[in-house]
Amino acid sequence: MFTTSIALLLLVILLISWPYLKTNLSDISPAFLQRQSSVGPTRKSNESAAYRSVDVPHGLPLTGGLRIRIGYKLRDGCLKDIWDIALKGGNKEASVVFPDDLELTIGQINTVINSIADKLAEITEDTDKIGIFSDFLSTESILLALSCFFISERTLVNYNSIPSSPAKDVRLMVVDKRHADKVKGMGFKRVIVIEGGSTGEKGSTGDGELPSIFPSLKEPSPTFSSSYSPNEQYMQFNNQPYSEINDFRQVDFFQRNFVSTVASRLLSLPAGFEWSESDSVLISVSPFDVSSKNALITNLLCGLVSKVSKITIVNEEKLNLDSISSSSATILSTSDQCLHRLTEDAGGFLTERSESLNSLGIFNRIGRISRRLDLKIVYALQTNKPLTSREYNRIRSCLGSRIVRETYNHLAIGPVLKTNIFEYRVLGNEVLRKSRVVQLGVAVNCLELKIKKEGEKDDKGELYARGYSVGKGKEGVDYDEEFWVNLGVEGRFGRDGCFYELRPRN
Repeated sequence: MFTTSIALLLLVILLISWPYLKTNLSDISPAFLQRQSSVGPTRKSNESAAYRSVDVPHGLPLTGGLRIRIGYKLRDGCLKDIWDIALKGGNKEASVVFPDDLELTIGQINTVINSIADKLAEITEDTDKIGIFSDFLSTESILLALSCFFISERTLVNYNSIPSSPAKDVRLMVVDKRHADKVKGMGFKRVIVIEGGSTGEKGSTGDGELPSIFPSLKEPSPTFSSSYSPNEQYMQFNNQPYSEINDFRQVDFFQRNFVSTVASRLLSLPAGFEWSESDSVLISVSPFDVSSKNALITNLLCGLVSKVSKITIVNEEKLNLDSISSSSATILSTSDQCLHRLTEDAGGFLTERSESLNSLGIFNRIGRISRRLDLKIVYALQTNKPLTSREYNRIRSCLGSRIVRETYNHLAIGPVLKTNIFEYRVLGNEVLRKSRVVQLGVAVNCLELKIKKEGEKDDKGELYARGYSVGKGKEGVDYDEEFWVNLGVEGRFGRDGCFYELRPRN
């Protein structure tokens, strides 16, 4: 009888104190998630006001760069600064593992990309652009991109589709073997075919024999020297290092696009979630999603400037729980569909309890499907088959990690929308009578958003973006006179400041 009374008393105390316990155990106040955007004071007819993340409210500038200090001044930086920071990192054993399992230290990569730059100088003119038609799943394609970004300063033209007309000044095309037939009819006189593998053996076609631009990748000697002097040469760079061709249209990207998107991600993270030298980053790349290449570039640059201990790049089709744990990954970037595949068979009592607590904002790791997982952040690239908030809550519980959902667009480098790292809400109205609601989040810190509506009384419209990470397409087609670009997404802003896409129900 006495024991029963004590148990009832403890139960009553727990029920009374639960609201206070929940408040103290929660990551974040629910009130904060109810106001995630700063809304502009004015708007045009048939448009919403401009929405920004609360990290960069109206009245303050958007995040435009890396804030590199020179004396008492700060500058935005360029791609060469990112490589200079990586080379000067304290860990000489920091490395990148490429999709074919070749691992090179930062010093070895420096040797290789300098050699590639020398070869490019031999067979092309200084003003030539370098074309590439690749899934970025070969060591050579990634090293070529790094060489163009950091050393040779050639503009890399990435072909995600066949262009309507040949790109100007592209004298050399580098192509994966499986895409070689597509390139034959594009009129390039010089073509180098990446055969694959890390043996250094390459095929080449074109006007006579072309020397391979890729040196042997068998244990190159590491070097940490650089001809770049950041304090004196910080204004000497190729301002347009990258172009992309998607759906027959070309978009050009500039130095500011890259440094702003890197800074937006890294400078917006709360304490305890910063990318650091103790982190290991795992990036999966899908050959079937062009946004995946965009995410690869963004995450690779973030990892280099953060001086993480290891960056591992894998084919998304080969990503599994064993590869995540064996890479000692603390930061993972992959698609939402891959996350669903990894966790769809998981379940059990602990997972269900973990889901319940996570849905209340009490983050926990008791439902992890493997004790070998040690993830702190998962970046989920939202595809054209987005998951529900309930599914994300399940994935968060199974992986024992915070999840940031990101939406990419071919008109910008890096994501254009993101969800809060502490987002835990499970929405109850994601399926309406005629449409499905998908939470895309708020603008990244280098952009602002608005919607254009058909009528003044409409509460939904097409989403537009403007800011530092947006590239330059065709005027009047890709952007208007005020540099707003149409992201091709329809939806509305919620009271919480998040943008919610409205998709037709299947």
